[in-house]
Amino acid sequence: DEEALRQAVAAEAGPILDAAPQTEGFRETAWWSQTRQEIIENVVDSVVALGNDAAYEFLDSEVSFGFNSPPLVIEKEGDQLRLRGFIDRVDRTAGGRIRIIDYKLAGSSSYQKRHFAEGKRLQLPLYALAAQQTLHLGGVKDGFYWHFQNIDDNNFTLAKADGGVEGAIETAVDHAWDIVQGVREGRFFPRPPEQGCPDYCPAASFCWQYRPRGF
Repeated sequence: DEEALRQAVAAEAGPILDAAPQTEGFRETAWWSQTRQEIIENVVDSVVALGNDAAYEFLDSEVSFGFNSPPLVIEKEGDQLRLRGFIDRVDRTAGGRIRIIDYKLAGSSSYQKRHFAEGKRLQLPLYALAAQQTLHLGGVKDGFYWHFQNIDDNNFTLAKADGGVEGAIETAVDHAWDIVQGVREGRFFPRPPEQGCPDYCPAASFCWQYRPRGF
């Protein structure tokens, strides 16, 4: 019942949103009441949308690895990369296979298949590897980024990646090792993002590479 769900979410969200300006450190404006309502509506719409897939049932949320449990260990030629993190949500099929969901507040434009191929947005397949290899939650059938503002999964899923879930994991691991090697070699050259630089970047006032975002 969506109305009952909306009332339950509103009741749970009330104290959190009441305290948000102080706990999160922002100034409450006249628009805050409208923003609060949008947050509640986005949560309700997302719960309904994700719950409509009868092939999966909710298993767990905020599943950690590397904190109170072993980290994800990726080995290569006698070397090790150790990762820790939190998986936002894990769903499971009746057959025991799982689906990884990573919640995002940002829009879906920067989470397309090409961004992953370029070595960006790697956390989803690495979470899938951690779920299988470290947490032993079962084989991963699929996974996606869920965008609350769009109420969608942006059409990029692990199952749709080149080589499927295993191909996505392999690609992410390769990119991760490239990043590690770059850090070790001191490769920190500034590169403006494709969509322009955020104005909150601490180097915005002096970086010769700074390019403001266009609208």
